[in-house]
Amino acid sequence: MKLNKIFAAFMLMTAVAFTACEPPVPPTPPGPGPDGQDTTVVTPPTPEGEAPDTTGWNIPAGALTVAQAREICAGLTTEDQTSTEEYYVMGWVKKVDEVSAQYGNATFYMVDVKGADTNEDFQAYRVKGLNGNKISNEGAVAVGDFVVLYGKVKQFYEKAETATGAYIWKSTNALLADGGNSGDTGNTGNSGTSTDSEITVPADALVFDASVDQGNAIIYKDGEQGAEFTVTKDGVTITVANGLIGTASSKTAYRIYKGSTLTVSSTAGNIKSITFTCTANDTAKQGPGCFTVDGGKYVYSGANGQWTGDAASVTFTASSNQVRATQIAVVVE
Repeated sequence: MKLNKIFAAFMLMTAVAFTACEPPVPPTPPGPGPDGQDTTVVTPPTPEGEAPDTTGWNIPAGALTVAQAREICAGLTTEDQTSTEEYYVMGWVKKVDEVSAQYGNATFYMVDVKGADTNEDFQAYRVKGLNGNKISNEGAVAVGDFVVLYGKVKQFYEKAETATGAYIWKSTNALLADGGNSGDTGNTGNSGTSTDSEITVPADALVFDASVDQGNAIIYKDGEQGAEFTVTKDGVTITVANGLIGTASSKTAYRIYKGSTLTVSSTAGNIKSITFTCTANDTAKQGPGCFTVDGGKYVYSGANGQWTGDAASVTFTASSNQVRATQIAVVVE
């Protein structure tokens, strides 16, 4: 009996030893999951060092740090290769080469850690101001600003930098936000909020299609610009103070010029939601994020923007840039 116990103990110790030597099971790599669904978890990068005040910015989850942007640039195949995709790149301004009010752009260098003296930087080369507008104030970019850029990137020999067309998406510099852009309107309405949720047109919405629903189109007369246009359907009226509709050049989109207003009013009941389908994404020129609105809640995602509330009339202002909408869908109750 004693020998049997010793033998059993020996076998148990051997099994434990062999088990301990087995290699761990490798984790499942991110990528396509069941039915091709992407299971990759995207975590927004956190800037190193001092944390900037980015309240309300809603920086996209795919935004890049300087180090990540440099890595992407280094992976491009030639010494003067531009990426095919646009990126958000964020960092602290380390050095300013030039802010040109004459040309409306700025050239400066960004790093991940505020105040870091390193050559591991990223160059914003001749970028425009907020939403692609020209910069009119030479103090609108300064050392110590926290900035998020948007655009394509490139590797120019040993330098990682922005490509043509890039602009400043957000900045902590008050001069850029409050007049550093040549087209700042000073509108005090509520800015829209970017959302990751999909925005869809409600099934019961009354849809205004720019290619079908045309209103009075005369806005140029005797060389003057600025007459209102309106289009009405089923008790709902859309009025634009300065824009284009109904002409051969504008039958693909309702145009609301920068600084102009679009008002949706109803005699058929109160307005519950207004959904825009635009010709550009987010806060880019012509996108839904260029609107501000007084009252209610306004969100945007990609080319779509949606207001929700309860009102007989709602007024939007194209505050940061012109907006073009191919479709405006209104829900009335």
